[in-house]
Amino acid sequence: MMQQPYKKDYLNQFYNQFFCEDYSVYISADTKPVYPFDVLASSDTAALEKIAADPDMESRIRLLAYRRLASLGIPIAEKILLGVIVEVDMEQGLDTLAVYADGSARLIGQAENMIIWEQRTKESDELISQLFNDSKNVVAMIGPWTEDRLPHPAAGEVRLNFLVSDGYYFGQGPFAVLSKDAMGGPVIATATDLLVFLVTHGEIA
Repeated sequence: MMQQPYKKDYLNQFYNQFFCEDYSVYISADTKPVYPFDVLASSDTAALEKIAADPDMESRIRLLAYRRLASLGIPIAEKILLGVIVEVDMEQGLDTLAVYADGSARLIGQAENMIIWEQRTKESDELISQLFNDSKNVVAMIGPWTEDRLPHPAAGEVRLNFLVSDGYYFGQGPFAVLSKDAMGGPVIATATDLLVFLVTHGEIA
């Protein structure tokens, strides 16, 4: 389901792409898909499994392959964390930080601007590695959400989204509470450090 938390349509498009739920959000209906989207649009389970298992493939593409396999009824045995998305509804709007296992990140700020981070640096890699380590501790303690993704969190709330090979996991609560939680607190703290890094070193797209 396409959600629209932002006033700008293109930011809503990016926002929905962050969650890697459906390959069709990434391609134009008027354009014939090319690799790897032609495979993602197919029912070729062997080719989809090859993409999903490829550690050199972009994390978002791997997630899309896993989701496509699941939609075809193929059981996913692996439990690989490939993406972490932190949403915080601030006074002026929604802050969304999306981070992936391949070292890339995206940030949509409450002021409706966006930073796309594709480069690899020692500091960004360390922050992302720590975020994933913190997040794996949470994923190990919760189960996947099997319903439609909920609308973005309300004011004062924070949602921690975990994009795992075998499904979508999340935790949510008041920011003041979850930031002090034994499991959620470290995720929020590291995500905050990464957000500051991106704002300092990234460029607005």
